[in-house]
Amino acid sequence: VEASNAAGIAYMRMGQYSSLFSKEPGSFWHLAENNYQTAIAKHPRDVRVLDNISTFNLIRGCYTFKAHSDGEGKEFFDLARAAAQTAISYNTHDRFRHYNLSQSLAMLGDWDAASNAADHVLTEPGAVKDVQVQKLKSAIAAKDKDYIVGLYFPLPPK
Repeated sequence: VEASNAAGIAYMRMGQYSSLFSKEPGSFWHLAENNYQTAIAKHPRDVRVLDNISTFNLIRGCYTFKAHSDGEGKEFFDLARAAAQTAISYNTHDRFRHYNLSQSLAMLGDWDAASNAADHVLTEPGAVKDVQVQKLKSAIAAKDKDYIVGLYFPLPPK
């Protein structure tokens, strides 16, 4: 499980930064997805793998959204939301999964649910810092999807 999860993370990040490798992200992301599926098949309730699957789909959704700017990426944001909700159902006590849930709901345009999830982040322990949550909450209040996309891919200034 750990080796497949770690390989998934490496390929996820290689896809995210694929311009450094002069390749399209899809080839890396295919490998990431295969490794995550291998890990989750071995341990379906592994919340770390589910957290990474959620992040992976947020990255793919933001990449697609940035490339098309017409609401594309919904299928990835749905997958990110589902993975975060599944991880939360197994272990709710981690900020990261609520933070991912909030981002995915915002990208799906479910602003009220995104706001509620962001509020919940602050009630749990974890590595996500309060300042990060406050910035996300501000973006949600402003219905600013570009802020979330910018967490994964730099956007030109407005």
